Parts: sequence; C-alpha cells; structure tokens
Amino acid sequence: MKRFLLTVFILTSVAGFSYGQNGKTFEVNPCNTNGLPILLKNGDSYSVACDTMYLINKARFKFYRNIHKLTLSGTDTTFKLLLKAYEDKLSENELAYQRLLDNSKMYEGITNELIGYSKASLESTQKTLEATQNSLGKSINDLNSATAILKEERKQATKDKLLFGFGGIGVGILIGVLVMK
Repeated sequence: MKRFLLTVFILTSVAGFSYGQNGKTFEVNPCNTNGLPILLKNGDSYSVACDTMYLINKARFKFYRNIHKLTLSGTDTTFKLLLKAYEDKLSENELAYQRLLDNSKMYEGITNELIGYSKASLESTQKTLEATQNSLGKSINDLNSATAILKEERKQATKDKLLFGFGGIGVGILIGVLVMK
C-alpha cells in the first residue's frame, strides 16, 4: 500500500510549478515530469497540453508529500534506491520525449517543404500541360484545314484531268471527222 501511495504521489507531483492568482490563465508546460506541483485557486484557468493529467485536492497532496518525505527519511535503502531509480527513469524519459518531439517537428518542417515543392512542381506541370494542350489543339485545327485544302485540290486536279481527257476526246473526234472527209 505504501508503494502504491508513493507511486500516486510521484505521478501527481511531477507537474510544472507555478502559484496562481484568481482569474489567471497558466501557460506553463505541465508535461514536464520533474517539476513541482501547480497550485490552482478558484477562478483560475488551466489548459492541459499533455495526454494525461492528475488533479488532487490540498489535503490529499499534503498526505502524499508527507508519505514521500517519510519514505526518503526512512532506513529502507532498497526502497530509496528504487525511488531514486524511478525518478531517474522519469528524467530520462522526459529527455527522450523532448528529443522525439524535436525530431517530429524537424520532420514536419521537412515534410511541409516537400509538400510546397511538390505543389509548385505540379502547378508548373499543369501550366506546361495546358500550353501543350493549346498547342495540340492549334495543330489539330491546322491539320484539319490542310486536309480540307488537299481534298479541294484533289477534286480540282480530278476535274482538270477529266476536262483535259474530254477535251482530248473532243479534239480526237474533230480531227477524225476532218480526216475522214
């Protein structure tokens, strides 16, 4: 039971330290597991930035603090060593969390830069694609008009050949009639 109470005390006493006044808003980081407790009074506002936070009243806090002092002042060296190892592990975990958070922020910045670069590249590609589509549309129109011109020229050439052929037949008949007479 003693260890359970000590564990609860440690978990509740690891918040950041600040004394508030009525109507104040606190802006400290309560996720720091090595800080002192924060005293909140009636009317104070507090924003919790961590994933979990434990709140206790004044009487319960004094009870846990007294148990902690008695534990540290006692003769049980094994429990003192265990408590010291636990507190050291909390400090180590806090440092690891900060490093992880810093790395996460760094990767977030890199990701945002990459997204910005990709967005700019996509916009440039879209502009190029639109210009290519416009150019292709103009080329198709030019090809269609060239095809129409070629068809018209073929018709004209066919007409000219037919006229020349009929003219040759007519001249041939005329010459044949003149020669026969």
